[in-house]
Amino acid sequence: MIPAMLNVSRTSRFVRALNFSRVPVSALCVRFLESRDGSVAVPFAASLLTLLLFIGLAIDAGGAYSTKAKIDAITDSASLAGVSTARLALLDGGPVGGNAETALASAKDRASNFFAVQMAGLSGIDGAANVSVTFDNGQIRSSVSYTATYRPHLLPLFGFNEVTINGEAVASAAILPFMEITLLVDTSGSMAIGADEHEQALLKSQIGCAFACHDNAPVKGYANSYLYAKAMGITLRYDAINTGIKKMIDEFDVLDPDAKSIQASIWSFDTYYNRKQTMTASRSQLRWNLPSAPAMSGKTEGATKFNEGIGSVLSVIGQGGSGATAASPMKLVILATDGVQDPGRFWVDQPAYRADVAPFNMAFCETLKSRGIRVGVLHTPYIPMPDDWGYMATLGQPSQLGNPGARADDVARVLKSCAGDLYFEADSSDKIAEGFVNILRSANTPRLVM
Repeated sequence: MIPAMLNVSRTSRFVRALNFSRVPVSALCVRFLESRDGSVAVPFAASLLTLLLFIGLAIDAGGAYSTKAKIDAITDSASLAGVSTARLALLDGGPVGGNAETALASAKDRASNFFAVQMAGLSGIDGAANVSVTFDNGQIRSSVSYTATYRPHLLPLFGFNEVTINGEAVASAAILPFMEITLLVDTSGSMAIGADEHEQALLKSQIGCAFACHDNAPVKGYANSYLYAKAMGITLRYDAINTGIKKMIDEFDVLDPDAKSIQASIWSFDTYYNRKQTMTASRSQLRWNLPSAPAMSGKTEGATKFNEGIGSVLSVIGQGGSGATAASPMKLVILATDGVQDPGRFWVDQPAYRADVAPFNMAFCETLKSRGIRVGVLHTPYIPMPDDWGYMATLGQPSQLGNPGARADDVARVLKSCAGDLYFEADSSDKIAEGFVNILRSANTPRLVM
């Protein structure tokens, strides 16, 4: 918001013109009470008048600033309403010819009406808005500026009947920004556990475990627990995540049917990082190169060595742009993971390694943000398993960061500190499957720029 200007200059000059007494008010009161000739009545009255004026200023200034905050919030929402209306209309009708003109006019009306209706709910306040909605070079810009009159309560006693408040809000969004999306998908052994509490219980009832049950060992006639779960129709984290990636690619088809604006790349990580697909706009290539089956765990394989390999992604991702042109694409990284670093299955029989089963080091996040790149996190959290010894020996242990709760609780805090409003916790198959689309849509919402 542009800072509002309170028009109190007349009051300020009036206050400065007063002849303030250096005698404390309490002393003046005593002298006034003791005086028999009335000689102190005039200075006492002047001091009392000054005191009343300051009280009036304090009360009415507070009222003016409170009113300003309310109108600022209305103005913010009105400008966002203008951008959202224009964006939907342009996407629906196409930003050409009369369609663009009609869309912008509709957006201006929406923002103006929103402001007027909300202002009508503020009693004793008169205000008018000037609304402008423009579309240029793929960017929609909605500006709402206002001038309002606040009527003070005590200052009219001194001849000051109005305070003028001004402000402005500007919201901006691309109708469809040029985007490069980097998917970082956890394919470590832990992604082969049940996608939610029900699936984990189902898996446990059939093979006896739900946490560290992704060993590369035969299970009831199948080569490993992953293949067994697939055969039994048990949905694992890995399955739900791949479903979510497919849904996001479907969303690309809806938003960008000509495949001109959105590109994506896919990385998987477990013990090593693997770039499954370089940056491309081809939907068929993206669908073909989804992460393969999760790695089964052994002493050295199927680990989650996120911290060790993230630098390989940082080295190729580059600088984020505005999204206004193909040469300056907006960049978004989406990390899908349970967020737990695991050096390998050494911890099963070597307790010293159990402390290394801990939240990711998210320092890379600040590096990306400094480059103008947004980061979204689809978190598939561990559901507490108090009856599973492996869980209790690692994530069930007390927080390593001095926080309340267990080490597992640290994971969500660390991931959310990176992603902010692009953090999505998905503790069910459906939520995981919808997570990528939710992050994409949230990253594309209009935002205030002033």
